[in-house]
Amino acid sequence: MAMQTTGAIYGAQNKIFHRGCQFAGMPYQERKDDWIGLFREIAGRERIDSFADLTLGERAEVITHLQKRGVKLFNPRVPAADRDWQKGDGDRPVASTKRPLEVPGHKRGLVSKIGAILADKKLPWKYADAIAKKRFGVDTVEWCDTKALLKIVQMLAVYQKRQARRDAAAERGSEE
Repeated sequence: MAMQTTGAIYGAQNKIFHRGCQFAGMPYQERKDDWIGLFREIAGRERIDSFADLTLGERAEVITHLQKRGVKLFNPRVPAADRDWQKGDGDRPVASTKRPLEVPGHKRGLVSKIGAILADKKLPWKYADAIAKKRFGVDTVEWCDTKALLKIVQMLAVYQKRQARRDAAAERGSEE
């Protein structure tokens, strides 16, 4: 599976934001001062002069703001570890949350949750497929039944929490 990058998310957010501005009837270039006020409010800082000054996480919040106002937009998922990335930072690889296989509606939420955890930990989909194969004898996560998907979500959530504790402990150890 090809790796996505922070720069690709940034580019997608640009297109989506500008399209959303048009749909909202507030073109960015014509109403830039109004938008900058919103950006500063969302970011909680004054030194913002354009959409480009926001982090990926802040940009996602702006798109969410548009969605809450009724503008139908796709908001690209930004893994927690990459929410602080800004234009000018080095481009970083991000595990893709996209999956080629479609799943029935009753499984979609669980598969999406698996994708979110994988993206957060920068793990490929092959990692979840390996769990499905080893634990349930199924080659691909999407082919699991709902009970197996729930178990995979639980396993990945435990892994995610343990890694977070290890990272926090390592950070505390490096401060001393």
